[in-house]
Order: sequence, then structure tokens, then C-alpha cells
Amino acid sequence: MPRIDLIAVLIAGVISMGFGMLWYGPLFGKRWSRLMGFSTDKLEEMKKRGMFKISLIAFITELITAYVLAYLIALTGSYALPVLVSLIFWLWIGLLVPILVGATLWEGKPIGLLIINMSYHLLTLSIMGLVIVYWATWS
Repeated sequence: MPRIDLIAVLIAGVISMGFGMLWYGPLFGKRWSRLMGFSTDKLEEMKKRGMFKISLIAFITELITAYVLAYLIALTGSYALPVLVSLIFWLWIGLLVPILVGATLWEGKPIGLLIINMSYHLLTLSIMGLVIVYWATWS
């Protein structure tokens, strides 16, 4: 079984959460909320209920993603950037894009929402991968 550096996984998860807050906050938050069909009242209601539980679950899923990505990187036996880029691209295009496209189509959501979400997942996988590879090569 490949050796997984749990500190790198934790750091990748934390950075990914920060990136998600930036992506779905100041960068695309208003557009994303509008495309999701959230009214101002709905957003306020969500804030009143508290975002802790949602954020905690999101963080756990980011840690799972980072762990699986670290595992797959270790399975390649290479921490070279071209291998990482290839792995992330194929995971994204082969797993995430079809799932996101299907969900968008079946839920009747706008294509703009799909683009925001697909871009986020590609970038967050890239960030996680870079953290994991950097940590493995420099620690």
C-alpha cells in the first residue's frame, strides 16, 4: 500500500476549503447564488441556521478527496508535474465532468452554473495535487 502523508492531505484540505470560500464567495458567490435560484431571503435563512454543519461536512469531503488524490499520485510512483497534470485532467474529465453535466441537465440548472462548478473542481484538484506533490518532494 502506498505511503500517504496525512499532513499533506490536511494542508491540501485546508487550502482547498479556503479556495472554495474565495471561489463561491467574492469571486462567483453572487452569480452562483443567482444561478442556483437562491433569493436574498433564502440566503439569510441559511446564514441564520448556521453554516458550521455544512462547512464541516464540506471540509470532511475535501479531506477525503485530498486523501484519494494523494493515494492515486503515490500509485503512479511519480511526483513529476507532467504526471500530476495528466492524472488530474483525466480524473476531472472522466469522473467529475460527466457527474456534474448529468446533475446539471437532470436538475434543470443553467449552463453557467455548470461552468462555475466544473472550473472550481478542476482548480481545486490542481491545488490539492500541487500541495501533495510539493510536500512529498520537499519534506
